[in-house]
Amino acid sequence: MKRFLLTSVFVLASVPSFSSGQSVRQEVEALYKIWIDCMASGKNLQAAIDTLDASYYQVDANGVVTNRANSVAMMKGMNSSMRNAKGKITIERISESKGEICAWVKFVGKGEMKQGNKWVPFQFNTSVVESLKRTPSGLKFIYSQHLP
Repeated sequence: MKRFLLTSVFVLASVPSFSSGQSVRQEVEALYKIWIDCMASGKNLQAAIDTLDASYYQVDANGVVTNRANSVAMMKGMNSSMRNAKGKITIERISESKGEICAWVKFVGKGEMKQGNKWVPFQFNTSVVESLKRTPSGLKFIYSQHLP
């Protein structure tokens, strides 16, 4: 009986922590939903851009570093040359420490990209680790590392 009570207390004590973790996951999922919706519709690009902090930068799988301004320029170029895009984001792991959230994420998608006068099918399957921070206007991406 003591073991049951001790286990019950442990489980009950851990519920708030679990809820907090779920809350962080939901916040991060909502941020990624903005990206998926933008990709699928080709609209509301500004909403996706607004998720990037002023200090944002990314490193691709080859080690090439891109700052926020260049990332935004690439996004605008891709947005105007894609159609029928669909994607799925799977958050594989989330950790939070001292106001910073790290998310290990897998992106899978497909669509069509304009090359010259033709629309050519494309697919992608990539993994990234991203750092986010809390700001007065919500979560913002501060860093993305594309994994090989």
